[in-house]
Amino acid sequence: AFRSYVNGDFRFRNGYCKSNPRKMVKVWAEKELKNLNRIRFAGVPAPAPVLLKLHVLVMEFIGHDGNAAPRLKDANIKSSRCPALYRECITLMWRIFRVARLVHGDLSEYNILYHEKHLYIIDVSQAVEHDHPHALEFLRKDCENVNEFFRKKGVAVLTLRELFDFVTDPYVTEETVEKRLDELQTLVENRPAGLTNAQQVDEEVFRQAFIPQSLDDVVDAERDIQAINEGKMGSLIYAKISGLSGVDEHSSRETPALVPEGTTGDSGAEPQTSSSNDATKSASPASRRESEQEERDQEEDGKGEREGEGEGEGEGEGEGEGDEDEDEDEEDAG
Repeated sequence: AFRSYVNGDFRFRNGYCKSNPRKMVKVWAEKELKNLNRIRFAGVPAPAPVLLKLHVLVMEFIGHDGNAAPRLKDANIKSSRCPALYRECITLMWRIFRVARLVHGDLSEYNILYHEKHLYIIDVSQAVEHDHPHALEFLRKDCENVNEFFRKKGVAVLTLRELFDFVTDPYVTEETVEKRLDELQTLVENRPAGLTNAQQVDEEVFRQAFIPQSLDDVVDAERDIQAINEGKMGSLIYAKISGLSGVDEHSSRETPALVPEGTTGDSGAEPQTSSSNDATKSASPASRRESEQEERDQEEDGKGEREGEGEGEGEGEGEGEGDEDEDEDEEDAG
């Protein structure tokens, strides 16, 4: 388990030594220190690291009068309080992923403390960055663990896909996260309790599906492009995380089309030019590139004509000199 979290993390590419267990534990402690600092800086409640010496990490005590705060699993929480805690938990997941740019990797009711009616995240030594080979798989498992715990508490939770998409959606920002949570809460409250057969199938398919880390990992790009052009964006498992989710739901901006109109050259229309700076700035990138290319072509044509004229003059002079040499040879022979 240790190797699956450290291997692939570029921050510790030189710090893993499988032949020295003590050095491995030291790396693990260093990893937890750095991850704690990152999630706390992102606004996630967590114990503050106090001191790191070799493989020992001293952290802030969370609790009252020497009594440690209970884990979420062991906390005595009223059922009326659980929906608010679920919302708080998935908000913390979003902060860890989007603000701290980490994936917890082992998030569950065992690694969350309940203190003063709020949640505190602990055990982040295994947290990994987005470019880790298994980052999205770890995140999907975190979503599954959180949903399963609160579902048992009687909370109407999001589907696994909905929660994963919320956490990874690049359009959700500090300014829009609460609005998006309100929309998701309304969605959950307005649908029947429990999952339908179709939703259960979709849930299981998503649980087992391969999630591309980048567009280079897409198995069949042509099939996915066809699905996008047919308006089947929702069928792409990576639609949200990659930003290919069509119209941005949280602002007036739209995601650029895969093939912008007017750039294929089929219409035969020539790009319009204007001497105004404002018109030049407002032109599309494709039009600007075509105009720049035409200017370069004209400059090259003019340069070629000038060079051709120079060569023609040089040849004429060479021929004249040759004639004079022949005349001198004839006079000498006479």
